[in-house]
Amino acid sequence: MDMSTVASLLAGLGVGAFGLFAVLKLTGQKTLLSAEKEAEKIIQRAKGQVAKIEKDASQRAKDFEIRARKNVEVELRKEKQKIQNVEIQLKERESKLEREIKRREEQLGQKAKELDEGAERAQVTETRLQDM
Repeated sequence: MDMSTVASLLAGLGVGAFGLFAVLKLTGQKTLLSAEKEAEKIIQRAKGQVAKIEKDASQRAKDFEIRARKNVEVELRKEKQKIQNVEIQLKERESKLEREIKRREEQLGQKAKELDEGAERAQVTETRLQDM
């Protein structure tokens, strides 16, 4: 083999290696760009999902608050009704007791009047007996 053949072989190998390097470099860049684009798509989808999840969680929290508020209002109405019922019962009892007191006072007044009349009759009878 002469020198020119060896030089041609070496030059061919050099050009081939350079071509291989260039192809690998371009393929690597394309792969890197493709991976970056795919990563960006994934990030955007994830952001969209996060926004959707946040919106859903916010709506659920609002719904829960509304249901809790309604439940509390129902319980408050029930408790107010119980209190009103107790107040009505107490007023009825008070009225009944006042009527009973008035009735007993009238009875006592009647008994006192009867006692006074009896004492008066006894006095009259005693006076008649003394006059006899």
